[in-house]
Amino acid sequence: MRISDEEEARDILREAPGVMVIDKREAGGYVTLWECVGDYATFISRIRQEPARLKMGLTMVRL
Repeated sequence: MRISDEEEARDILREAPGVMVIDKREAGGYVTLWECVGDYATFISRIRQEPARLKMGLTMVRL
């Protein structure tokens, strides 16, 4: 399965059990390590489209 659209990736990840997606396009719109302490969810932030020259699709930060 190849996902190359940021919004599609967010939608799929939001439906996954045990996953918290915090990815807003504004200052402070991502999760930090301090916010994850004591929680057993997998936090995903900063889902971004890679520049076409890299041919990698999407990148994201997982905490």
